[in-house]
Amino acid sequence: MTIYSPSFSRNLTATAQPKRSRAQRFLDALMEVRRRKAAAALAEYLRSHRHSLSDELRHELERRSMS
Repeated sequence: MTIYSPSFSRNLTATAQPKRSRAQRFLDALMEVRRRKAAAALAEYLRSHRHSLSDELRHELERRSMS
């Protein structure tokens, strides 16, 4: 026997996130890969060129890459 409770079903639908399509999940994954590659490339650039950057610029770029 199943008991129906309208208040329970309203609470359930109010907190549930809309399901993302397969294409949207694919694009999200693609963007995440690109973001990680860009962060890795920036970190490598900072490691290899730290002597040619001013301290202020290097610290600002490192701060931005951490967030």
